Amino acid sequence: MEITKTIANCPVEEFLPQAYKIVAEFKRLFEDKKIKAIRAKAPKFSGTETLEEQEKIKEEQGAKNLEEILRVIMVEEPKKMARLLALICFVDEKEMQEYSGIDLMLPVFDVLANPQIINFFTRLMGLIN
Repeated sequence: MEITKTIANCPVEEFLPQAYKIVAEFKRLFEDKKIKAIRAKAPKFSGTETLEEQEKIKEEQGAKNLEEILRVIMVEEPKKMARLLALICFVDEKEMQEYSGIDLMLPVFDVLANPQIINFFTRLMGLIN
């Protein structure tokens, strides 16, 4: 079944309440103890690195953390992640069984590729935290 309505293309009167629900679900997902522990992993420096080397080490640690977070939300907590995907796609939780994983993921990838949406949620999360 094809999904045509997402948070990226809905009318403003639907966007605002749905954006709030997405942020609330995102916060619940990222309050998980495992994810908090992963996000707390900081890069280790010896003290002799140049600024460029420090930036590279930070990027590498960030990539490792992201990979670990993805493993947790996609393998260990798929139901929580599915709820978030459903909200992005305006799919009622009771109707989720009617959709395949790819039915939900393809429109979500389009949403994630939209810099305006990412910027909006990044700023909104910054205001809330």
